[in-house]
Amino acid sequence: MKIYLFVIINLLFVINISAQTSRKEVQLSGFIAEKYAISMTLAINNDDVVGYYYYEKYKTKILLEGKIVNEQIYLQESPDVSSDFTMGFRGALTASGFKGFWLDKNRDKSLSCSLEMKSEEIVNLSANAIDGTYESEYNSDSYSGHLKMKKISGNFYYFNVSVGTASACTGNLKGIATFNGAGNGNYTGKACKRIDFTASNNTLELTEKECNMHGMQCSFEGKYQKTDAKDF
Repeated sequence: MKIYLFVIINLLFVINISAQTSRKEVQLSGFIAEKYAISMTLAINNDDVVGYYYYEKYKTKILLEGKIVNEQIYLQESPDVSSDFTMGFRGALTASGFKGFWLDKNRDKSLSCSLEMKSEEIVNLSANAIDGTYESEYNSDSYSGHLKMKKISGNFYYFNVSVGTASACTGNLKGIATFNGAGNGNYTGKACKRIDFTASNNTLELTEKECNMHGMQCSFEGKYQKTDAKDF
């Protein structure tokens, strides 16, 4: 069982990693159930999608992660390590916008959703961009730490950090980090109060505060070295 958990952590960062030099960014706005005003921002690379949306009333960004399959887009809301779709958006994304549903499978809830396309552009990634796949400086036969960064738009980045040890201490967290022009970023949340990101020479150093998203014998802290400047 210990070996199995350790292997799973590694597989999370081997599957669906492809080199990209550009992506599409789209901005949408509209309504859920014709009465809840929302705005949505998505970064699209081939079939992979990350982004966020927020209710205009609250302005709190909610992470989205998903896929485009057979002209249908699936966006998991607040995704965790599981790939099962439980809550989020499903429908058709076209040049004019999104039409489909917001779904909550656990509560058997389905609400119509219609969003208008506000902007769509192709964004080129620079060689020294924060985007990429990183490995922990502590990686060994008994420890595995991985970090994936994807720019969503502006100063906002999707991140996915996972750690695992041969003794079955594991952790995983996905979220939205806000970066400044100096290459420093941070994430704040409920289960993990704060993570700070410091970028330097294709390296990201993470420090955490009151984070309960991993076991007691492992953490997300440390330096992560980019494995490929074009990995996305």
